[in-house]
Amino acid sequence: MDRRQRKTEEAISLALNQLLEEGRDINTISVRELTAAADITRSTFYLHYHDIPDLINSYLSEYLNNIASIIQKDYSQEPGKDRNLYLQLLKFMEDNHQRTSLVFSTRNYSSYSRFIEEGIVPYLEAKYHAYLPQADQKKLHTISVYTSRGTVGIILEWIAGGYQESGRQVAEEIIEAIEFYTRYFQDNF
Repeated sequence: MDRRQRKTEEAISLALNQLLEEGRDINTISVRELTAAADITRSTFYLHYHDIPDLINSYLSEYLNNIASIIQKDYSQEPGKDRNLYLQLLKFMEDNHQRTSLVFSTRNYSSYSRFIEEGIVPYLEAKYHAYLPQADQKKLHTISVYTSRGTVGIILEWIAGGYQESGRQVAEEIIEAIEFYTRYFQDNF
């Protein structure tokens, strides 16, 4: 993609963010409104996207690809190891709060948040295996699913509260909860 294409797609994305910031429902945004906000012509829009749903799919796919990159990164060699996953994940979500809100909206919750939950599960399974090497794989999987859904639950509370806390504060809450779960399961199972 050349510089002009990137610049146009960035203008469209910024315009979509602006409309969402104004409280617009994504399902009611028209190509006309979007192109006016992006200061481009409708024909330019159609060179990049088929329609608004195509734009939204692209918009959310880019977001989810970035989330996947954060989750799949190897943090084992970094200082802070496990903390870095959650700190980077929540910082990204905070920096991209319009997309985060869209992904976690009730309309989209089931498909997109499951993507995040399922991405975290293998990471947690490996973490729990290090703490509980004698535990069977099914038990580790169950604990990991429980923790990943708790993580998404905390994120949903943060979003519903209007991002009152920083991403760092929420990451620390998640880390503390996971440390608690780990100690609890280690002591009781």
